[in-house]
Amino acid sequence: MIKSITTPNKKKTEKTPKSYNISVIGFSGPVEEKEKRKDHSDSIIDGIGKSSFCARFIKPHQDDYTAIDKRSIISPIDFGSKLINNHNTLWWGNKEDENGLKYSILEHTVFLDDSRLEPFDSQVRQAKADKYETRCAGDYFKNWTQKQFLGFSNQQDNESTPMIPDKFKIDAFLILIDISKERLEKQPIQDQLDFVQRILKNIKLKTHPVVLGLTKFDKLYDVTNHQTFKSSRFNITHQKSDQTKSDQTDNPSLDVSNVSANQHQETTDQSMSSSSED
Repeated sequence: MIKSITTPNKKKTEKTPKSYNISVIGFSGPVEEKEKRKDHSDSIIDGIGKSSFCARFIKPHQDDYTAIDKRSIISPIDFGSKLINNHNTLWWGNKEDENGLKYSILEHTVFLDDSRLEPFDSQVRQAKADKYETRCAGDYFKNWTQKQFLGFSNQQDNESTPMIPDKFKIDAFLILIDISKERLEKQPIQDQLDFVQRILKNIKLKTHPVVLGLTKFDKLYDVTNHQTFKSSRFNITHQKSDQTKSDQTDNPSLDVSNVSANQHQETTDQSMSSSSED
C-alpha cells in the first residue's frame, strides 16, 4: 500500500524520490468506558494494529515477525531507554523494496506505565501540543535521538543499533483504522473516525499525502451496511440530513469534504491483516 504514495505539487519533469519517511498513526492509548471505572484496567483496550503493521512491513517473515516484542505497556526503564528515549514514538528503521524504493517508518503511539496503567506523559505534560492528535501530525523531528526499534530486548539497545537521522522530515502519513468485531464491540467506529477527523485538521494536507488503511480484516466486523465504507474515494463522507440520533449512530461519518481530493492518495488496502497489539 505504501508503494502507491505519490508526492503532490511536484513538476512533471522532477524525478520521483527514491526514499520516503512515513508516519504511521491512528487511535492510541486507553479508552474510557461509559460506566465509571473501578480501577485503571477498565480503560485498557487492544491497539488498532499500528505496531503490527510496522513489524510486518519491516520483518515480513513469520518467525521474525512473531519474535518482536511490541507491547505498549512498559516499565519506566524501557520508556527511558535509548530505544524510546522518553518519546511516544517508535522508529522502525529503514526498509528497501524490490524496486529499490526505501522507506523509513516512524510510528506514533501512547505508552502506558506498567505500575499505573496510565500514559507516561499524563503526569508530566498537559500542554495542547502534547495531545496525540497534535503531535502525530508533526512533519519534522530534529535531534529525536531514538534507536531503531525491533522489539524490547537488550541486544537492540547497543552502540551498533542504527539511530534515527538527526533531521527526520515526514513525506507522507498512513492513518490506520481498526474494523475488527472485537474493537467495535468496545468502541464505536465513529470514535475512531472523529479521531481521524481531528488529526486531518492538523496535517499540512497540501504538501503531505495521506493514505487511509483498514486493519484486522481477519477479524472483520460487518461494515458493508455502513455508508462510511461505501465510498470509493479517500475522503469518505456520509452526507448529513435531518436524521434522528439513532440514524446518525448507525451511519458513522468521516467528514473531510472540505479537503480537495487531489490532496490525498485515494486508496485503502483491504489486504492488511494485523494482530491486536498497538
